[in-house]
Amino acid sequence: MDPESPNEEELEGGVLNFLGASFGFERRLEVRGQVFGLFTRRETENESRFRPQLIRRWAVVPWTEIAYDRRRDVWVLRDAAGRPKAILETPSSDLSGGPAARPSGDFQEGRVNFRTRSYPDRLEVYLPVSHLREDQERELLRSLGLDTRSAGPPSRTP
Repeated sequence: MDPESPNEEELEGGVLNFLGASFGFERRLEVRGQVFGLFTRRETENESRFRPQLIRRWAVVPWTEIAYDRRRDVWVLRDAAGRPKAILETPSSDLSGGPAARPSGDFQEGRVNFRTRSYPDRLEVYLPVSHLREDQERELLRSLGLDTRSAGPPSRTP
């Protein structure tokens, strides 16, 4: 195994920087020989609203794409060269737990292509479509306890 790749014990207390925000490690998943990490985050949709809603966000990340950024003491995805991806130092980059960017549809993080799927009760799931066949995607969703038919396009709140 790559010395920069995690083991479960290392991830337990660690944080994954994904979409410029901190996601906590939930568990390891295996689907037909491929290993993924499930990382989760909860945040409020918009604090300026009278009653902001809680949003749950799940990122399913291929295990082999997770790398440790020693300088910042955080887990990240690998860049095109296979090294830990640099964290952009911008106002949207937030390791302190503030709201993160919410992509819609397909996007790329590191060298992985993701697809956003939205579920009832304000759950957004980011799936690594570049690392999944359609049958694996269905099996992965079932292993997360999600209905493979109920997901719609990403929701946007006004």
